[in-house]
Amino acid sequence: MISGFPIAWVNVTGQESLRYNSRSIQNVKEARAIVNLAATLIGLQKFKNEDIVIITSYSAQVKLLHSTLLEACKAIMAGKYLENGYLSPTQMENELKKI
Repeated sequence: MISGFPIAWVNVTGQESLRYNSRSIQNVKEARAIVNLAATLIGLQKFKNEDIVIITSYSAQVKLLHSTLLEACKAIMAGKYLENGYLSPTQMENELKKI
């Protein structure tokens, strides 16, 4: 976080990849870090979900963030979200099927 400003830049080392047959790139580790940061800020009651804006310039990353956020919301509601130990989409899906 930048002191005095509600904005954050977080360096995440992750592998960029192309989404399907697209020219747009995505980064799974970045998406998970963003979800963890948003969940932490909301969980600490520092911000409401409508106060958080996520900006990316890649359409593949937008799609990945959308699906990652949906998965995280389902996991949070099911009590299966692990902060700083985010379950993989497959693990999360398997856990949700048990409910």
